[in-house]
Amino acid sequence: MPPFTMILADPSVRSYVQDKLLERHFHDVLFPELIFRGDFIDRTWAGNIGDSIIATRKGTIKPSLAPVIVRADPTPKGFPVEQWESNIAQWAGASDVDAPTSALACINLFKTTVQSLGLAGSESVNKLARNCLFNAAMAGWTVLTAGSGPTIVAPLGTTTFHVQRLNGFTTARNPTLAGAENVRFGAVSSANPLDITIVTNAGVLLPLKVIGFTPDNVADIFGPGTILCMSVAGFTATFLARAAVYSVDRTFCVRQGGGSKIDSVVAGNILDLSAIRSAVAKMRTGHVPKHADQYYHLHLDSYGESQLYASTEFQRLNTSLPDYVIYRDMVISNMMGCLFLLNEVCPAPETVTGGSTATYEPDYVGGLQNPDADPFGGEVYNDGTTAGTQVRRALITGAECAYEYTLEKGLLVTDAGLNGAVGDFSITNNGVEINSDGIELIFRAPMDRLQQVVGTAWRFTGAHIAGTDAAAPTGGAGRYKRTVCIEYASA
Repeated sequence: MPPFTMILADPSVRSYVQDKLLERHFHDVLFPELIFRGDFIDRTWAGNIGDSIIATRKGTIKPSLAPVIVRADPTPKGFPVEQWESNIAQWAGASDVDAPTSALACINLFKTTVQSLGLAGSESVNKLARNCLFNAAMAGWTVLTAGSGPTIVAPLGTTTFHVQRLNGFTTARNPTLAGAENVRFGAVSSANPLDITIVTNAGVLLPLKVIGFTPDNVADIFGPGTILCMSVAGFTATFLARAAVYSVDRTFCVRQGGGSKIDSVVAGNILDLSAIRSAVAKMRTGHVPKHADQYYHLHLDSYGESQLYASTEFQRLNTSLPDYVIYRDMVISNMMGCLFLLNEVCPAPETVTGGSTATYEPDYVGGLQNPDADPFGGEVYNDGTTAGTQVRRALITGAECAYEYTLEKGLLVTDAGLNGAVGDFSITNNGVEINSDGIELIFRAPMDRLQQVVGTAWRFTGAHIAGTDAAAPTGGAGRYKRTVCIEYASA
């Protein structure tokens, strides 16, 4: 009991005065803004068309700069095409509400549970979108898990390497190689190899071809695994643990401090404007169109935003402007052709499941669904352990960088009806409306004998896919050109 109160200090009075009244209200939880889905192009997955969709993008016909010969016909030219595949899947979460408990609790638990489910579903789909964008932006970069050597390989011999991430090393497209995948990115094989480079202990750039892979976790193409490589010439080499490995069609990446692997980002390599300039220059060189608002979108968290204020170039640009919104409200709206989006779900140890312990959480463990799954195809420490420097990431996106498919509404409801109801979420948390588009709310009528346990769930049926631009004649050899990742140290 508190030492001071408004009632008489008499035990008999205390006995008939209400003590510790339970407030009949649940306050809103701290919750991030869900922004990543806003960069996706919405598509509807129609019924009765199967569980996969193949999209096609055309290239360009090469320009003709030589004059035609008199009375000679010009040589016909074709244009290249490329394809990528989307596979529909379903994500869901559930919670039960006990009617007697709800009736006697300080608040209606049914409504509270529905809101909590809506937040969980919305956050889940937003992270699916985040991983789709970042996995494309980080594709084709990894490091060896452990050192080896000397490794001796004969000409046209094979050897295996265990890598920290398979992201970008499991598929290939070879438009000029007979018998290979000429149009669509298909699984790597001896007939459809992927050219890669591994840096040896002596600093030699060793060219190899990936012709197979084995993930550590079943059906996981983003996490750790083993790649089977074929050499084009005999070699003897020693490899250090965490040696750089990168593919010929890796996505362009900006690392503060330079380097060819995440280990190159060390303490002190904080975000500055030069990194953003380099990323925007790459997007423009590749003729990547801007979003409908006429800006590229730059996703960065508060760490990155704060570090920009320490940039000498940034300070010079804002000298003698203490009352301007950038310093007054600590808000950067747009700069360098980018719309700055403060996004606290950008990958970091605290936002990637398993990040705080430097572990990877696949979709499945031992053949069973992993409730903590977060298949993010990158590491968040520069040496793969929590003793290393935390590496954070910003992302710049251009128009049509990715697509979100959602199953056409009503297709999962049959003529047999429902033992409950299906609806849409409409959620506000801390005064902010939560993006729950395409996420269904499901109520199941009580199935127990006493008719007291109500089942509630959220469901998202769809797909997220980043389109490739490998056939584009500009922007380099990267298969993904509409996203650029910037890696920098947390401090």
